[in-house]
Amino acid sequence: MMDAQPNKTSHPQSLRLLRSILLGVATVGLITLAAAKLPYSPMRDEIMDYATAPAQVIADFFYPVAARSGMHVRYWTLVFTASGAFFYSLVWFCVLSLVGGNVMTRQAKKR
Repeated sequence: MMDAQPNKTSHPQSLRLLRSILLGVATVGLITLAAAKLPYSPMRDEIMDYATAPAQVIADFFYPVAARSGMHVRYWTLVFTASGAFFYSLVWFCVLSLVGGNVMTRQAKKR
């Protein structure tokens, strides 16, 4: 009979995806926290604008003019936040893939 115990390293992609989603949500949370708690400065506003630009671009596909016209903005904040989490999760997935690939290559060379 086969052993029913799964190998802990059998699903590195799933683990990487989970980590990237958590890091993406944490990144959006930190951006939101920084916008709310840091004192006003033009530099802070510039950084927040650039940090939230990817989410704005993605959210514009769902609400092209509604957020600026005041119509049908009921779920805009949810879409904007989810778009930011999606974008930063993709960024983190790429970063973790690059770092993880380099670590695995180094470990394979040591053997």
